[in-house]
Amino acid sequence: MKRLILFLLTAIVALTNVQGGHRYYGTAPLNPDSTLVGGYGTGKNNYMEVAIRLSASDDPLVASLKQGGRIVGVRIFLREEYRQRSKGWSYITARRGSLTAEPEKRVVNFEAGWNEVMFDTPVEMGDEDIYIGAQVYETKGTPYPFGIYTAASVPFYVNADRSGWNEVKERGCLLVQAIVETDDEQDGFPWAATVNYSGTPQVVKPSAPFPCTLYVHNLMAEPLTSLTFTSGDGVGEVISYTIDFEEPIAAFDGRAMTYRLQSPDTEGTAVPLTLKVTMVNGHEATPTAGCTRLLYVMRDAFVRIPLVEEFTSQRCVNCPFMIYFLDRAIKARREAGGDVLYVAHHSGYAEDAFTQPVDRELLYLFGGPDTYNPAVMYDRRVFVGEDVPVQAARVADSTPYSEAIEAVGAVAAMAEVNVEATPNDDGTMDVRVYGAVNRGYVTEDIPLYLSTYIIEDGISAKEYMQQGLDDETAPSDLKETFRHNGVIRQNLCTRASGDVLDIEVGDDCTFDVTFGYVYIDDSWKWENCDIIAFVHRMDKVDMTANYVLNAGSMRITQKTLGISPTPSLSCEGGELFDLWGRRIDEDITPPTGLYVKKGKKIWIH
Repeated sequence: MKRLILFLLTAIVALTNVQGGHRYYGTAPLNPDSTLVGGYGTGKNNYMEVAIRLSASDDPLVASLKQGGRIVGVRIFLREEYRQRSKGWSYITARRGSLTAEPEKRVVNFEAGWNEVMFDTPVEMGDEDIYIGAQVYETKGTPYPFGIYTAASVPFYVNADRSGWNEVKERGCLLVQAIVETDDEQDGFPWAATVNYSGTPQVVKPSAPFPCTLYVHNLMAEPLTSLTFTSGDGVGEVISYTIDFEEPIAAFDGRAMTYRLQSPDTEGTAVPLTLKVTMVNGHEATPTAGCTRLLYVMRDAFVRIPLVEEFTSQRCVNCPFMIYFLDRAIKARREAGGDVLYVAHHSGYAEDAFTQPVDRELLYLFGGPDTYNPAVMYDRRVFVGEDVPVQAARVADSTPYSEAIEAVGAVAAMAEVNVEATPNDDGTMDVRVYGAVNRGYVTEDIPLYLSTYIIEDGISAKEYMQQGLDDETAPSDLKETFRHNGVIRQNLCTRASGDVLDIEVGDDCTFDVTFGYVYIDDSWKWENCDIIAFVHRMDKVDMTANYVLNAGSMRITQKTLGISPTPSLSCEGGELFDLWGRRIDEDITPPTGLYVKKGKKIWIH
């Protein structure tokens, strides 16, 4: 599925005309590009109901339908067929006033693709909000049943397993539309524009152009040749933009395009930017409600260091295969000059000799007891079309892993995390983690957490067994190259899930935490150990609220342990790197093993 890495700011359809006097109301295009259609669901055996809101108080186009407007049906996109009519599990719904109201519904069998289902009795429109949607019983055999349009992000509502309704933001645009019938005989409604809403504000610089994907939909019965719209934050300058289309947009058709808008001059954590269409084909457009997206306008931004976490096990026969290609993706990013951190959680499918309490604690992110290893998290972010941060995979290609790492790497960092260590006389060290947090994440009054681990790389399968190394379909050098990497040896925090971060609010929002008398066990190879720290959100109910603001690390050296370095002739005449692409400090005597020097592998005794 194509992912849009650009900052998304989207003008989207509100109402259009169809044959037979019917019009579709929705925030998604009528016939989106298939590469921009993802899925939404839980991936489990579950009742799953979704809905969109029609509000006469918020939307002038909906208000215009109050007199003589009727919702006669629902148009909805299903990714698979759901023939559950005999059990009463699949149906369309209309709820008046609130999501908890008793629904009008029609039980049907859904086909794969677009479905147009009519109510037995039309639902009259009035002043109350109306929620239009559908339910199916999702199965693990056909997961993520409902289609979403990934080029826009508009709030919708979800009720999973009949446990209650939740608003979903920043996950795409639900492919659900109300089929509306009116007494009005006009050919079509005027242009309507809105901006996709984002629950996490995009970071931009003040009064500066920023790239976006702009989606334009033509609601007229004639081709759209030109469009003028304005943007503003309600405080500063209102800016006007005009687009002349070399290739006109056909009647009732839509088009996504790369565009550059200017950010507001006002700095803040939630600066509104509203788009309103003013001219269509050189004629004044009928005023409609613009919709606002929140931007995070700031002059400075931190450098993002992605955190990749894998759920694995020594008993997982599929894990080495996946690790092989994930490791190649991590190496490629490092070789290209980007940083990325990797941690292995030995839990999920089975525990083993490496399992730590933190690995068990994080199983709430894993997706439940019916999810199997190998599974990967990228900055603990929930991707569009997914329901948990974990993505299970066994792919003989490093590309999907590289794309996921690049996707989270492109997200603006909301914190700076620095790690340093100083030796103590007793052979331990004091570890200091310090930095700053974006002010918006402090004033939200939502706790932030700091997690800090000592991890070890390069542990041989001869020391600790690993199943799956003899897989006939695996790469020929898997058994030779496999190592246990990112193994958590020690969690420095008092809580398995991380400690609440104490932030000092001043001109900058800073933090400074010291872990005293940290030891390195004699059974660990200290030269392969790193200290990794990251600032993150934690929420065991809302999986989208578990993302990492940023991460940082340092490699343990002789200096941090108070060991006097001895010169190594092997390091002379060029920089030395280990097999994971990390530079070996000049004050380190490398242990016996294979290294990379001037692009060639060398063996150091």
